[in-house]
Amino acid sequence: MMILWTNTLETGIGSIDDERKRLIEMANLFVDGDVIKQALTLSPKLLDGLMSLFKDYFDKEEDAMFRLDYPEADKHLLAHSVMLTSLEIAMIEYKQSGNANMIADFISENYVRHLKNEETSLASFIQKRRSDQAARAKKNKPGTKATPTPGAKLPKIPPRR
Repeated sequence: MMILWTNTLETGIGSIDDERKRLIEMANLFVDGDVIKQALTLSPKLLDGLMSLFKDYFDKEEDAMFRLDYPEADKHLLAHSVMLTSLEIAMIEYKQSGNANMIADFISENYVRHLKNEETSLASFIQKRRSDQAARAKKNKPGTKATPTPGAKLPKIPPRR
């Protein structure tokens, strides 16, 4: 199943959103088991690149979750751990048997489920937090001084001594 980028995945944090888009593009290359076999024949390091991409992205995302005090961080981190373990198992299976179907299953099932659940929840949390901060900033912004109407008497300022 091809993965499509949607606004529900957008966090508003450019570096995270760019990484998510890159992961989705990479993941879409791995959706079809036959395509994976051909790609891995041409570039055996492709799997290492996929693993590295996921690890790097998860590290950045986890850092953001802790900085923002995301209440579902523990659950999200567990999901990352399970996904990386699943990908490692799929990679071992491929290296031992040449069967790339587990990698395709990892992408089409685990990662898509993660995108729909944990990633969407995190994006919503970040978007709400930003919206709340903007509303508070607007509310707490000092008002501008009213300009006097023409002809109004201005208070006298005593001379400086």
